[in-house]
Amino acid sequence: MKSYVQQRRIASGAALAALALVVLGLALDLASPATAWSQGHREVDLFSTADSGGELTMDLGAGGPTIQVSETLCDSGECLYSAVNIGLVSPDTDLPESSLFALDVGTRVSLEVVAIDAAVSVKVGNQTVDAPGESIDLGIAQGIHVHPEWQVVAPEGQVGQFPLSVKLHQTAGTPYADSQVFDLILTNGGPPPVQTVGPIPAVARERPLARGDQVVFYYDARDGFTSFLNVANEGATDLFVQLVFYGPLLDQPFEMVQSIPARGTRTFDVAEIRGSGLPAQAGVAFATAIDDGGQSVTSGALAGNFTVANLATQSAWGGPGAARMGRQLGGPTPVLPPTGTVIDGTSVVLDQLSPERLDLSVYYDPNSLQPADQGGNQVIFVAFDDLVGPDYGAVARTATWTLEATRNTGAPISTASRSLSGVQVLDLATLVGSGVGGSAGRLGLTLETASAPNRLVFFQESLGTFATGYLLPTVPPLGEASGGVTRPTRGLNEPAGRGDQLVYYYDARDGFTTFLNVANEGETALDVKLQFYDAAIGTPFETTESIPAKGTRTIDIQEQTDAGLAKGPGVAIATAVDGAGAPFASRALAGNFTVANLATQSAWGSPAAARIAVQQTDSTWTTVAPGTTIDGTTVVFDQITPENLDLSVYYNPATLQPVEDGGNQLIFVSFDDTAKSALGIASAEAAWGLSGSRNDGQITTAGTFTTSGVQVSDLSSVAGVDLGGSAGRLRFSIRPPSASNRFIYFAESLGTFATGYALPAEP
Repeated sequence: MKSYVQQRRIASGAALAALALVVLGLALDLASPATAWSQGHREVDLFSTADSGGELTMDLGAGGPTIQVSETLCDSGECLYSAVNIGLVSPDTDLPESSLFALDVGTRVSLEVVAIDAAVSVKVGNQTVDAPGESIDLGIAQGIHVHPEWQVVAPEGQVGQFPLSVKLHQTAGTPYADSQVFDLILTNGGPPPVQTVGPIPAVARERPLARGDQVVFYYDARDGFTSFLNVANEGATDLFVQLVFYGPLLDQPFEMVQSIPARGTRTFDVAEIRGSGLPAQAGVAFATAIDDGGQSVTSGALAGNFTVANLATQSAWGGPGAARMGRQLGGPTPVLPPTGTVIDGTSVVLDQLSPERLDLSVYYDPNSLQPADQGGNQVIFVAFDDLVGPDYGAVARTATWTLEATRNTGAPISTASRSLSGVQVLDLATLVGSGVGGSAGRLGLTLETASAPNRLVFFQESLGTFATGYLLPTVPPLGEASGGVTRPTRGLNEPAGRGDQLVYYYDARDGFTTFLNVANEGETALDVKLQFYDAAIGTPFETTESIPAKGTRTIDIQEQTDAGLAKGPGVAIATAVDGAGAPFASRALAGNFTVANLATQSAWGSPAAARIAVQQTDSTWTTVAPGTTIDGTTVVFDQITPENLDLSVYYNPATLQPVEDGGNQLIFVSFDDTAKSALGIASAEAAWGLSGSRNDGQITTAGTFTTSGVQVSDLSSVAGVDLGGSAGRLRFSIRPPSASNRFIYFAESLGTFATGYALPAEP
């Protein structure tokens, strides 16, 4: 039986509106100074993005996406919170300077729910919506002026924030396109946290670091999922590390402190933490060193990684944590402060993770994956701001992304921009539209507007127990394809997300298979030569694929072995070629790969490593314009030359699958470019310094070893000692002689649960 509050929630609009107005009026009149911050009357204006055309849109105004609801009545332990002071209005005046235009007279508009918290409902007159897909008629422009009843029903005493995603839809009159999705937040608590605005952040980074003063992790503690967060203290002194867990709205943190010894590691089981009070939610966690007073301080020593397990599909994915450094402001340039300096948000601030273009170069056909409700594919958006204060905190902020989606044929998929805040887990069909199914494709995200200085997007997909997932890489804008960008050296610390050549690892051994995914993100069709080199990087096995503009191709390594490719591990490169077979700069290639372990029924994957064509001018290197022939002498490819690579935490090898089943794999790739052909590469040696320690900080190994070509080994073989018995960490430092291109991948599996990724480079 419905409670009195629930009955009142669905009662006639007129009666509840009157009650809400009376109670709200009394609340406003009698409010104490502590509660008198309520928003007051506010109007949200409805416009279009073009004169008599374009998309419908809203101008949320200074209040932003937050709607404050106030207690209206309570009964039987439940309370109804509502607000009627926020109206939806269609102005009759254009705002061309803001690209906002008055709706044409006679345009009928409805408000459609895209996603809604179970506690939320919205009423206009006798219309009520409380489920996705439901709509409310707002009226006819330019006479739209309605005050919906924004409602929340929650247990008495429960304070929180409740999400609501809506879009505008034209039902009659001028045929405007649907608006983007607007993510609103209804809150029955105090005012949303306000960050004290200090100096401009020291460093806005497009990519996170491998090690720093804070590490940001994604986690999933929802029913059907669990996660493991692995934190390493790579410094020489013991640290107290505070972990702050936030849910989707970044509103009510769950905090814990753990001591991590020098050079030691800790693994945090989210299922155990959930048993201690962490809600069943997806969110982000922040790990920061603290001093004796509990203040966040610089350490320069934190690194980590995470694993998310999908219990429904018996699969997993993971990746490195996103590390940030604190920077001291006040001088001509930001500098790294001494270890132990308080991160106060004013004189010492954290790097901002601020990419503007992110790339999902290829996704598999969603119809071929697990169902979306089982996490068959997930696009995970994170957008937040740092809170200033002695203790670290974060608050949800909004990032609006313009989406560009195409099928593998290059045919466009109709999309709208999306405004997303906090942590939101969507599937491709929800994000892009139901038309995304039926083929593989690609998705580009370009920042449109943002109040969030920190932005991360992850992608995951699974087919049965085989799953991959990773942080989406940043890509340069296609508009910068004219060349002329200068660099001091040819070598780069890490690869690009898109470029003129792609480098892939593949595994064609018995018991393994691989899928290489190539995207042509340019405006013209390309012939792409693929060269498959075995472990010795000898004579390549070659094939050519024609890829349409904005199209994709998936290369099944099994089909290549059937056609003559030797079985074994190797490295493949993909390059655009002209009619004569000569490579040229396209600036349009991106991709990723999936390695499937048939013995463990698991998989892992990673973005392909992109390289850009450059030429030397005096003492600098300059990118060349698209269309330039890459001759291997005057115009060459960038080199990927990291000095230090970090495996921040590995799980206890004794708990993983046997080595012969690929339970843990360290994969070394090292090669040089050869002047014999612009497309040629040759095996080259890379000498590595190695240091490692167990989770208690005890040093396990130190020394050097040499690799060449493609070598697949395991943790204990590389370390030279049995590493079974505990988790630990390894660090690799390049020594002479050094190949001009070098990568290290790591993969580990427990049953069907596996993760794998390219080791991140330290700054």
